[in-house]
Amino acid sequence: AEWRRDEGRFRDDDALRAEGIAGVDGTESVWELYTEALVPIVNGESGQYLGLELGARWSDYENAGSVWTWKAGLEWQPADSLRFRTMYQHAVRAPNLGELFTTQSTSLQFFNQADPCSAEQDPVGSGNADKCIA
Repeated sequence: AEWRRDEGRFRDDDALRAEGIAGVDGTESVWELYTEALVPIVNGESGQYLGLELGARWSDYENAGSVWTWKAGLEWQPADSLRFRTMYQHAVRAPNLGELFTTQSTSLQFFNQADPCSAEQDPVGSGNADKCIA
């Protein structure tokens, strides 16, 4: 069993707020229960081995809910110098603090400048728009 608490904090200032970037403050707590088992089926004297590997985990995230993950595998060793393993599993990734508590879009407002090749930006007819076309 495991319990943990993660905290994240990002403090903004006037310059960041002017660009639409706000500070965030977030916490997440997680309870987890897990178990694993290695089950030998055949364990021969000449190095032969056949075994089963099993595992399960239940995770309960304060902000993302609960989920089951698991694995099941088989290991076969027909001789000392040769071994085969296979595994099948279901796994998930919970969102991190940044994904939970920050805006998921990027705003590049400081790039919101006028297009120098636009005809509207050449009111006196200096020819900038014509140069951009060429």
